[in-house]
Amino acid sequence: MTEKILVIGGSGLLGYHLKQNLIDFDTYFTYNENKLNSEKTNFLDITNKHNLEKIFEIVKPDTIFHTAAITNLDWCENHEQETFAVNTNPIRNIVDLAKTYNSKLIFMSTDSVFDGKRGNYVENDPWNPINIYSKSKIEAEKIIKKLDDSLIIRGTFFGIKKNKESFLSYLLNQLKNGKKIKVPKDKISNGLFVNDFAKIMIEMNRKKLSGLFHIGSSDNVNNFEFAQQIANIFGYEKDLIQNSLFEDIFYEKNLIAKRPLNTTLNINKISNIIRMPNVKQVINSFYENIR
Repeated sequence: MTEKILVIGGSGLLGYHLKQNLIDFDTYFTYNENKLNSEKTNFLDITNKHNLEKIFEIVKPDTIFHTAAITNLDWCENHEQETFAVNTNPIRNIVDLAKTYNSKLIFMSTDSVFDGKRGNYVENDPWNPINIYSKSKIEAEKIIKKLDDSLIIRGTFFGIKKNKESFLSYLLNQLKNGKKIKVPKDKISNGLFVNDFAKIMIEMNRKKLSGLFHIGSSDNVNNFEFAQQIANIFGYEKDLIQNSLFEDIFYEKNLIAKRPLNTTLNINKISNIIRMPNVKQVINSFYENIR
């Protein structure tokens, strides 16, 4: 019997790539603002308990991929109540419904649950959030941990968003137009291209993993070096990329929420089960997918 999957947040960047890779499953998607072009798609106001119950009654999912969240850090910083209303509070209802329908819950958390002072964080390192968004994700994790059949995935991903500018689209547009761009040399993570991130999540579900896992590239470079490698592979002039400190960019762009500088995750736990790509493979995958 084909596994029945519900993707909450199907219109987001990660949800879109899950959609591209879940073709072998009986998959249903929810959206909030951007309607999806799919027969098995339903509108969902995640803050509405009755709406959630109706979706679960329709789908009766074996597995739930929960990727819906408000991720604009600066907006979250100024709207704490609204952030928790979407990122945290609905989790209680989703957990209850997962128990009712005997569904596995797979939750997309974040690498920024840590303060970013040292990096190479392992799964059981203590939380130390420095912004509202991260706090909302931590509180969600606490609720999900009470569900036996659950999987919490921490990591970060990048890609090109269709209706919204991302760092990568901004970087490529600047380079394409021969314009200089400042990129911080003191900010570092071991993120993945979103399509590979989605594939790894699906593989983790296939292997019936549960608990808490960090995923990411097997090595890492700082944002400045990463941007230079992106310029290289696309054939743009890498000298247009100027190294900077994140603090300078923070004030120049009038950002509000604090960002952890080093959110590299230790991936030894998942690497014993699924092989993680290195930075070169991550960049090549991004290039091959969007060129």
